[in-house]
Amino acid sequence: MIKGPPNWNARKSAEVLRRNRRSAKRTKTRREKREKLIRHRRLYQYRSVSKGRPDKVFNRPYQKLRTKFPEVLDFVSNTKETLNFFNAFKQKTLLDPADEVFVDLSALKTISPDAALVLIAEATRSARFGCKLKGHRAPELSVDQILWDIGYYSYYDMHEGEPPHATGKVFLVHQTGDRADGQVAKNLIDKFTRVAFFKNGEAMALYDALVECMSNVLQHAYPKKAMSEGHLPHRWWLLGTLAPASHEISFCFYDQGVGIPKTIRTRWQHSLPVVSMLSKNDNELLIEAVLYGLSSTKEETRGKGLPALKGFIDHYKTGQLVLVTHKSKCIFTTEMVPAAEELDGELGGTLIIWTLRIDK
Repeated sequence: MIKGPPNWNARKSAEVLRRNRRSAKRTKTRREKREKLIRHRRLYQYRSVSKGRPDKVFNRPYQKLRTKFPEVLDFVSNTKETLNFFNAFKQKTLLDPADEVFVDLSALKTISPDAALVLIAEATRSARFGCKLKGHRAPELSVDQILWDIGYYSYYDMHEGEPPHATGKVFLVHQTGDRADGQVAKNLIDKFTRVAFFKNGEAMALYDALVECMSNVLQHAYPKKAMSEGHLPHRWWLLGTLAPASHEISFCFYDQGVGIPKTIRTRWQHSLPVVSMLSKNDNELLIEAVLYGLSSTKEETRGKGLPALKGFIDHYKTGQLVLVTHKSKCIFTTEMVPAAEELDGELGGTLIIWTLRIDK
């Protein structure tokens, strides 16, 4: 009988121990995946026709769904289809979530920065409260560049391969938070000043408007009584873009709260002009909030954010301010009176899109 080295039995025992540990780890991983799968499966009850028989309960099979994008995702130029898409997206991933949803970008030819920001926000909420999301790189180069630059792919761990070739417009990495972050506003304005030429006091006015947008989200956008469990409290998203050749700057700001019209009615319900406020429709309230500013507080700095953004457009006679909130869309420019539109679908939050061109 050939004997092994003196420590042969010890080596064999150590190898067996390592193998058993690896096997136990694989078993634990499979068990955790199975438990997660079972948690995702919801039970549906069907009542029996015959009386006296107990209700039957069936497990729904594991659901894998795929999104269906329109060719153009843009809240300004293609509002109806864009709203329909996001409502269908929330239905699949949040309201009645499937177990897994593949975010298929193959059909998407054009996406605006504002729609890309809302896509990030909804994907963030769905991944937290809804279902598992999977994605891939967009085949369309213009779409791929926006989503790459603003940080969309980081949510799917897809920052692999070559980055897309940059065009004339610069898309900044999106920012998100749950407090009034003055540093985020300052950093954005610092990048704007490389392209636009602000006059005395204009940078501070824009800074104050951005900070007030954040403050309004914290104080009014997410009332506890009106929000469901599937919401990220006080969360906002901000994205800026630059066009150095044309000296154009823009930003979009989004929250998933109750919307500006409902916020105004809630804030003014104990004030004196409550009858006149409640008699106005959503579009009229939005127009008043932008043109005159509405604040139920006595602070001089409050209620000035939207009028300040509109003031930039009036002064430079370029750009536009667009508000999409609840079931309303309002567009403000210098060429025409405010254009208000009642939408078929509901956004579920507030989206502010501000664009301006500042030359020397």
